[in-house]
Amino acid sequence: MKQQHLFRWVPRLFTIAVILFIGSFSADGFQSGIPFAAQLQHVLMHLLPAIFLSLLLAVAWRWQRAGGIALLAVGLSLAPFVFLLNHQRNHFTVAQSLLIVAIINGPIIASGSLFLLSAHKYSNAV
Repeated sequence: MKQQHLFRWVPRLFTIAVILFIGSFSADGFQSGIPFAAQLQHVLMHLLPAIFLSLLLAVAWRWQRAGGIALLAVGLSLAPFVFLLNHQRNHFTVAQSLLIVAIINGPIIASGSLFLLSAHKYSNAV
């Protein structure tokens, strides 16, 4: 595999894996004892971040620099929210909350960085 193909496909495949990872959290919507319609609503609500990231992937697929910046911005701007949600609402320690930020936001930031690296290296060359 040529280096150009590697730089072109690694960000895309990595972002797909990130979307699948984020989408896997939608399994939280399935709970016993509640009607199917309510479960479906919860699953769809939990899928919104994965759907949003899929839209950003579509942008990054065509315009690597713009998509990379958008993914980076989303990953960085949501980090304080994820931290506060886990630290204050779930009463996790600072270390636990930072680890969760790294697990959830880290791959999104890495994805944006990979797209920016690819754009810098090959400037959307086909």
